[in-house]
Amino acid sequence: MYGLLKNKRGIIFGAVDERSIAWHVALACAEEGATFVLTNTEAACKIGNISQLVEAKGWTIIPCDATNVDELQKLFIMSMDILGGPVDFVLHSVAQSVNLRRHRTYENLNYEYFLKTIDISTLSLHKILQTGINMNAISESGSIVTLSYIASERYVEGYGDMGDAKAMLESVVRQLGATYGIKKKIRVNAISQSFIPTSASAQWDT
Repeated sequence: MYGLLKNKRGIIFGAVDERSIAWHVALACAEEGATFVLTNTEAACKIGNISQLVEAKGWTIIPCDATNVDELQKLFIMSMDILGGPVDFVLHSVAQSVNLRRHRTYENLNYEYFLKTIDISTLSLHKILQTGINMNAISESGSIVTLSYIASERYVEGYGDMGDAKAMLESVVRQLGATYGIKKKIRVNAISQSFIPTSASAQWDT
């Protein structure tokens, strides 16, 4: 441990269980001295064992639907109260495709499901940043990180409408990174990790 995140406050979106990337990010952040809250939808908190994992660590989890602006506002208010001020970092590890979960191929999409994929996997990042920054809940020079995938720029068999969602996600990163970088010195970045077996990736038929 080097104390790289000592005195830094954050919100980590998307942990479901011990296989989640967001959970391992939380473990690393804690090791480096950060304080933070975790969040996911109320349904995800019940489906996975994240609530038990968080309780065992003595951390805090706040149920929140990242696609709902009212819930995001409440999340930021509660987080600032618990952590003692605006957050310095946010991890956006939020993605889901109902089309993939229901085994619908790209040439046979349900368009309502497709719009939900975009809302959950892409627009949620925009909503989180716009809401947090408008509330002065994200510190100047803060850091925002989201998770992308190589399917944003090339065809990956079986990835379906998530490829579109990741391509749009990277566009949101570029747009908000430039805008908030100039206005607030806030960094917005996407990391494209290799394939990792998680509860979320299990919906993808490879």
